[in-house]
Amino acid sequence: MRKERGRRSPAWLEVEVRLAATDREFVAGALRQVRYEPLAVADRCPEGHPRVVVGFYGRGVSTTLYWITCPELLAQISAMESEGGVLRIQETLAADSSLARAFARSQELYRRMLYSFFRRELPELDPGRYLAPVRGVGGVTDAQRVKCLHAHVAFTLATGRGPAGALALTQLGYTRGPDGRWDR
Repeated sequence: MRKERGRRSPAWLEVEVRLAATDREFVAGALRQVRYEPLAVADRCPEGHPRVVVGFYGRGVSTTLYWITCPELLAQISAMESEGGVLRIQETLAADSSLARAFARSQELYRRMLYSFFRRELPELDPGRYLAPVRGVGGVTDAQRVKCLHAHVAFTLATGRGPAGALALTQLGYTRGPDGRWDR
């Protein structure tokens, strides 16, 4: 990632260095196709493989910042979504005022992160032109809405934030360790 001289990125933007060749090969092999240019590893599985990468779709404009690269986790989340998981998570968040407030904060954090990352990686473009309607994870235009559990789980694994992703991970049998990492 580009670093401006004399400026330090906020902690929530810090990610591991650009993908090494072995990580890039793993991501390409795990997903069978790479529809985006992964820029960095944001989270690794216990075996050390990239589990979440940072990148833009087609190296162009996207409202998704974090991408899950673990085929097993992708399949688990897809099954959860097909069984009504998005609605269950949405209802859980709405039923608990403290979770709803945490969700609103995480949506705003994601929006700020996306704008900052966009400015840093695509400085030639105006983020407001492309991202103005974005209010949170998955490109939602309504910050109270859960759209894509894949995006929420990726955000949670990458940043340790986000109650929607944390709820989904918990329902999938993952637990958060003392170091903040999620594992099964």
